Amino acid sequence: TIDQERHQLVHGEASLSIFGSITRDEDGDPRLFIEGRGYVGYLISANFRQRFTDANGLRHKEKIRDLETLASGDSREFPPLKYGVFGRIGYKWAALYFQYRLSDIFDEFTDEIFLPEGVTGFRNPKIPPIEIGLSIFF
Repeated sequence: TIDQERHQLVHGEASLSIFGSITRDEDGDPRLFIEGRGYVGYLISANFRQRFTDANGLRHKEKIRDLETLASGDSREFPPLKYGVFGRIGYKWAALYFQYRLSDIFDEFTDEIFLPEGVTGFRNPKIPPIEIGLSIFF
């Protein structure tokens, strides 16, 4: 049985932002502001770790590196491009933000090389594309 799986993806990213200050304080710093941004990224590195217990009760640890090389071949486990939009509205040192990812993180099905022997047809998790939160600046 699989005890733990961990994916580590590293992307290089470029973005284009539009920032607007609605009001300013006495020092000229933004008081109420709004920002919108689009971003695009490319997969630089991908690693996969798995910890599982075999039929004999023995625990195994496995680490697979350089998975970004598979993204350009027959395997599409990790799509190489990621892109989306980001926005926030804030007051002084706090802001509400949202991010909407327009690309998938994983392919629909897990590639066979990542599965223990005898397991087939495992679907990757569907990670929600939207993220909403609060950011605080110091």
